[in-house]
Amino acid sequence: MQKSVSRIIRQVRTRPTHAELAELKSRIASGTYQPNAREIAARMMMTEYREV
Repeated sequence: MQKSVSRIIRQVRTRPTHAELAELKSRIASGTYQPNAREIAARMMMTEYREV
């Protein structure tokens, strides 16, 4: 669990490149983007933890 939290924290603190954003926009537009529900939930929990 701690490794997952550490990895997510690094990802949140790292800004995406223009190429990564373009790739994401392309995947969303084509309908091939599939978000990872576990990562979204983990990030939401981290956000709530910081606000408390």
